[in-house]
Amino acid sequence: MDNGVIYARFSSQSQNEQSIEAQVRICKEFAEGKDINIVNVYSDKARTGTNDARPAFQRMIADAKSGAFQYI
Repeated sequence: MDNGVIYARFSSQSQNEQSIEAQVRICKEFAEGKDINIVNVYSDKARTGTNDARPAFQRMIADAKSGAFQYI
């Protein structure tokens, strides 16, 4: 079984934690169907996608470079 991670975020204050929870739930269901073991969930709240200076995103990139997982 390959390892994967989930990256979820919402971009504005008008969105909320439920947005991230829904994204994570959908990704976990997908991973289960593909026999991918989710080893970590990264999330950034109220962060724009046009800038990659997002704390959780940067941690995920560092972990990817170490070979911790095969799928995002």
